Amino acid sequence: MRIPWRKLLIGEFSWKRIFRSLAVIYGILFVGACTLSEKLIFPYRGSSYGEHLRGLQLLRSGDGQEIATRYLKAPNEEYVVLHFHGNYEDLGQLDPMFMEFRARRWSVLALDYRGYGLSKGSPKEATCYLDGERLYQRAIELGYDPGQIIIWGRSVGGGLAVELALRRKAHALVLESPFATAFTVATKVPVVPFDRFDNLGKIGSVDEPLFILHGSEDRLISPRHSRKLHDAHPGPKERHLIADAGHNDLWDRSLDVELTALSDFLSR
Repeated sequence: MRIPWRKLLIGEFSWKRIFRSLAVIYGILFVGACTLSEKLIFPYRGSSYGEHLRGLQLLRSGDGQEIATRYLKAPNEEYVVLHFHGNYEDLGQLDPMFMEFRARRWSVLALDYRGYGLSKGSPKEATCYLDGERLYQRAIELGYDPGQIIIWGRSVGGGLAVELALRRKAHALVLESPFATAFTVATKVPVVPFDRFDNLGKIGSVDEPLFILHGSEDRLISPRHSRKLHDAHPGPKERHLIADAGHNDLWDRSLDVELTALSDFLSR
């Protein structure tokens, strides 16, 4: 007698069974998006620096949590860059970038997300926004006015940068390798009725001029994300694709042309 192995393994075929299976899969995705997404968005290997890092200052955020910030003043400064880095990065790994900024007379004021570097706590979208506001407040305390402030976000840091540009005035918003929304980096299209760091939903209400840098060969966050953001922004804007660059190697090459274009953009 022939054994119906397929029937034993998967049972009787029915559309009801298929829809039930799809509902279970969607439920798992939905619960994962609710409970695990922020841990997946903010992976980290551990601090690259200690308490003697040049320019380091620990600040209390709006809810009393201690966050690590770094302030590097440029000679004859013209602007200050409020910098929000990507995941897997911290304040101790960004000197090559910060040196480029200071050479162009842009001071730097940056922070580490909670749980990164010497910042305490765990990173969440809501507390990231709170900490971004604290960094802006610190810039004002240092004597900068909004016309001197450039808000700069790289990768996931673009989420903090876009939100801060919505809440506070600045001279310009710079996004480096940004995503449209966090979930669509992996899914390409929305699959749950909410998202994290919905930059695309916010960018149309941002008043600041927008300047975008993105690697043309970025396989982690496709350049189509920055194209959507560029197209949705209503004001002055420029988007520059870095030829042959991926997601993590933009600063391994000369960006003199692009940074000169940014300097010109800021002076208009």
